[in-house]
Amino acid sequence: MTKKSIVTIMNRVYLDENSYLYYPSHTEIGAFDEETEIFKDKNGIQYSSIIDVNLLNSSKTIGYSNVLYLSELNEQMNSKSLTDSITIYNHECKKIVYYVYKEGEKTYCAPMDVQSIVNSMKEAEQMIKQSEQNENSEGQPEPIKESNEVNENQEPDIDDREETEFEKAIHTNEVRSDLTKIFLEIIDGIYSLEELKELREGIKNQQEEIEQMLESLDIQIEASEKGESSIKLKESPEETSKKPKNYIDLVDLYDNIRKTLIAQDEPTKRVLVEIARKEQYKESKRRGLLVTGQTGSGKTKMMQLIAKYLNRPFFKIDATQLTMPGYVGKDIEEVLWDLYVTCEKNKDLAEHAIVFFDEIDKKGSTNKDDISGKGVLNVLLPFIEGSTYDACQDTKLKGEIVKLDTSNMIVILGGAFQDVYKNLKQKNDIGFGGNIEKGQKNKEATIEDFVKKAKMPEEFMGRVSVIKLNDLDVQAIKRIMLESDESAIRIQKRLFEELGVKLTIGDDYIEAIASQAEQRQTGARGINNIVDDTTWVAYGDIYTHLGEYSEIILGKETVEDPKQYKRVLKKEVN
Repeated sequence: MTKKSIVTIMNRVYLDENSYLYYPSHTEIGAFDEETEIFKDKNGIQYSSIIDVNLLNSSKTIGYSNVLYLSELNEQMNSKSLTDSITIYNHECKKIVYYVYKEGEKTYCAPMDVQSIVNSMKEAEQMIKQSEQNENSEGQPEPIKESNEVNENQEPDIDDREETEFEKAIHTNEVRSDLTKIFLEIIDGIYSLEELKELREGIKNQQEEIEQMLESLDIQIEASEKGESSIKLKESPEETSKKPKNYIDLVDLYDNIRKTLIAQDEPTKRVLVEIARKEQYKESKRRGLLVTGQTGSGKTKMMQLIAKYLNRPFFKIDATQLTMPGYVGKDIEEVLWDLYVTCEKNKDLAEHAIVFFDEIDKKGSTNKDDISGKGVLNVLLPFIEGSTYDACQDTKLKGEIVKLDTSNMIVILGGAFQDVYKNLKQKNDIGFGGNIEKGQKNKEATIEDFVKKAKMPEEFMGRVSVIKLNDLDVQAIKRIMLESDESAIRIQKRLFEELGVKLTIGDDYIEAIASQAEQRQTGARGINNIVDDTTWVAYGDIYTHLGEYSEIILGKETVEDPKQYKRVLKKEVN
């Protein structure tokens, strides 16, 4: 069974044929297999534990340590935010190195605090200096100290950048490399001829290890230059300075979203680009973003995933509840108060939320005096452009008021607009065999289509950019079930596994579920209901007969009748 986890990737330093030192490289998030104890990152690269004897016997110099399930990370790090938890985890893991050694087929691991090692080395340096001073006091001449003074006209031989922690350690003699130590000892003449020969053989034996390390470095450098590396390197000051304010890593965000939201690649890219443009240039906020598409195509899920990645609150508003001030229903000030409370009355957090007005297509009306329709859409325009409101729990009773500015919010409008797209489909299907030739795209909806069919105000549609999510056909729904990390199938398999039973899903079961979901026109949202409806009998069976079954097999017949599934008894396997 695999679980989403975070680990520390460790680099190995050769000490001798049976002992190694591992030090932290970077943090990775991926899948940890509890049975094989193999960790797989988002690029599919597999890592073994640093105490795996097979790893120590191999030429691989990289392993993992410090496994934590993401579901337990916040509790372990004593933090409410996943981002903060990862930061704390990363900081704590960098403090520890591991001494790993093997005896036969057994491995032993000793964690060592980096600061303790540094302190020990400082103490050793102090003892050496004290010993040298004692020798000098017994008649030895004092060593001549080099002056640290710099001539006013002389430029100091250093660059202006801040030293890394490793460079500081080297320059303050807190750390001395093994090779430097050996060279100094050779010069000091502490080795005999026989010991020098042994030393040479020892270094020659390490040559292969050094060459492998150099080869690994070359591969990493080449992969990083091509943008194919799984390791996210620290950015150079030049790269950082080129990034605009409120920069969003669109590639990484897109990769995160498409793990969950399937069959919406192009619309997702467009939405992300528009959000990035609005974050960079405030004036572009004066145009709204209207995301359309059939029910269950993923409008809400997309916004939730974006908010999670950007670590911003997500607040969904049902537009059908909105009305103009003074009428029955909720007005903008009251909705903003709800947002404020959701953000635990953190004003800054609320003003940077992602706000999603759903069901906006229900506000279309030809009546100019329609207060719940056209009137609400007109009220939303200044909200989109950025305005300050007196948020309060009840506009009639007033009470506590907080001023909230919408200028820094990411505001998205959403709706199915079925009448618009149904009309377009009918236009595209006109004529013998339809009027769309191979290589041509279906006609896209225009402002006129939204005005005539959805009864949306022309001035409103002229102020928004429309992005349509793809309709979900049978093939798309099958992909969602098989590929999405929030797939209903994956959820059921995990539930069955926790009860000690393997759930096997036949291709005909997937096909039948996808066909039903398409017929119901409920999109991805309806898949969960259908899967629950077809697995409840089997789940209840194994739940009340724990330990009796090893496998449950579902097929097309299960979709037609939930009682029709195959059981494999444990004794049949044995």
